Amino acid sequence: MPLYCGDKPVVPPGYEGRDTHYNCLRKGFGICKYNGLEGTGSNTRTTPAPPCRIPRYLYWIIGILGLVILILLIIFICIR
Repeated sequence: MPLYCGDKPVVPPGYEGRDTHYNCLRKGFGICKYNGLEGTGSNTRTTPAPPCRIPRYLYWIIGILGLVILILLIIFICIR
């Protein structure tokens, strides 16, 4: 008996059982998602994307540049 590669939650009569995702794709059946839910593939997110985080070393670089600019401004003001 053949194995089922459809998207229905119950295997229809005339099939022995479900085939694996890999074998269904090899046969040419792209559905292979038998849970019956739309958009639950491996490429969909269930959680929101994490916010973009600035690496910690950039904070150090910005801080050091700020101190250098502040020191240069103080020196410039004192020389005038």
